[in-house]
Amino acid sequence: MAKATGLRVKTMRSLSDFFAKQFSRTFKIAFTVVFLLVNLTVVVVNTLYINHTVEEQNESLVEMVEHLIEFESEEAALTYMEHYGHTHQVFLRYESVERFFETKTAPEDDARYNIEIVGQKVGELTVDNAQSNLTLSNMTYLLSVNAVLIVIFLFSLIGIDKALKKNNDTILRDVHSVLQRTRKKEPDVEYSFDDFARIDEALSEAFSKLSRLREEHKRNIEALAHDIKTPLTVVTSLTEGVFQGRIERSEEVKTSILEETKRINDLVEKIIEGDADEADETIDLSGLLHERLSLHQPLFDKKEQALRKNIAQGVALRAKADELKRLIDHLLLNAHQYSPESAGISVSLSKNPVRFMVKDEGEGIDESLKKKIFPSRLDSGGSGVGLLIVKRIVDKMQGEIELKSEKGKGTTVIVTFDS
Repeated sequence: MAKATGLRVKTMRSLSDFFAKQFSRTFKIAFTVVFLLVNLTVVVVNTLYINHTVEEQNESLVEMVEHLIEFESEEAALTYMEHYGHTHQVFLRYESVERFFETKTAPEDDARYNIEIVGQKVGELTVDNAQSNLTLSNMTYLLSVNAVLIVIFLFSLIGIDKALKKNNDTILRDVHSVLQRTRKKEPDVEYSFDDFARIDEALSEAFSKLSRLREEHKRNIEALAHDIKTPLTVVTSLTEGVFQGRIERSEEVKTSILEETKRINDLVEKIIEGDADEADETIDLSGLLHERLSLHQPLFDKKEQALRKNIAQGVALRAKADELKRLIDHLLLNAHQYSPESAGISVSLSKNPVRFMVKDEGEGIDESLKKKIFPSRLDSGGSGVGLLIVKRIVDKMQGEIELKSEKGKGTTVIVTFDS
């Protein structure tokens, strides 16, 4: 490594002071501030609650006094106020034209209420809750809560201090170990944090690359796993047709089942061993499309879907046979799944340029959802996975894919390749 041009080894030694003093002190101050904020919140909330409760009690007292004066007598109201002040430890003063009442200790605050009978003021009541049972019990509660919080704070501070010291010691030991090793190897060379920063950048880049590779591998596995669904559906459909008597148990059917079973096996091997690329070859796309349509025919028959075909003969394409099968199968399966019973499904193939089209009579895709039809990642079991696989195959073959759809009028997918 080159000599330091920025911060040198002596700066690394200052890490001891930073971790032992500055970092620890900053953390403790922050913890104390949080504790004080929590404590202040408890006090404020409790004070608001008590003030609201006191106000409700005072209003109830005023209502009771007014009731007694109106339906009993002012003397009864005075007796009630005397009893209320004694039992609740509330200081009261009542003044009217004819009467004056005051507890042994005169009220000092200005919580005054008008005593009104039928809208007319007949007196004034002053209430002092400073020494009331409710206020005293609240103060006891606050003191108890504060005592508990202080104990928790002190024990937490001690625990945090020990944890910080333990972690700081570990970091410092690692730093000193690095310093000792580098000085033993190159005693005359000084190192800066810039050197360590470059090492960190290189490691971060390597880890990012590894993460991207893992994510790509995961997406490939998800795609291959979804691909298994298509041949499995074909095998299931053919087998059901044979057992139900809808399909004759012929050599052609047996061969089709064996071929699709082999495709499943090949896909499983790809998942286990990795997705190995096949070599391109000239494919008779017309023949391949007839073959795949024949295999999917039992699926369409099961839902009584009419299959309309317009396939040009002699259409050839330089590509991988397995990828073309996957592309055709996913588009046919989508059309089958999203079209209702007795619906029509059109399949066409033309050349110059090579254009493959599948049109269904399903529900169609809402305009706002068209941009989401090709999601950025695969979610197993989610909608759009098959179309995403189709798009990847088309992109890989440098073709173009077009989606036309209108809500309630079906969907058309057009794939175009250069001849």
